[in-house]
Amino acid sequence: MNTVDERRRFFRVKDEIILDIECIEEKDLQKLHHKIQKIPARSELTITTELNILSNEFLPVLNKIRKDTPDIGQYLDMLNKKIDAIAQVLSIKEGHLDEQPRTEVCLSASGIAYNSPEKYKIGQHLDIHLTLFPEINHVHLLGYIQQ
Repeated sequence: MNTVDERRRFFRVKDEIILDIECIEEKDLQKLHHKIQKIPARSELTITTELNILSNEFLPVLNKIRKDTPDIGQYLDMLNKKIDAIAQVLSIKEGHLDEQPRTEVCLSASGIAYNSPEKYKIGQHLDIHLTLFPEINHVHLLGYIQQ
């Protein structure tokens, strides 16, 4: 393993997230894998995800405005921040995220570490839902327990 791979392997981020983990049987992996890969309809997205998509769509225009008229670009950036703040509050209230317990985790390129009251077997497959803050990004993934 070279130094870059080694450094990446040990780069860790401690954070508090909403973590929902469910043990799954190997026979259910293919069905869940297909569900995760399916791109959701826009009507199924959270408001914060929808706004992130829209922001990415008009980023080239915003970058041109920033370059041509920096004052207007700065103003539009401030408006975006206000809209994002409102969307975060709505997402938290709508999804009852303020009522859900947060779990302290250590995230890395090779996995997630956290103190779990549940004992998992090595090789056990998991259906994992993460909610990352402050952007309220929802991540659905499949994983397994390794030593």
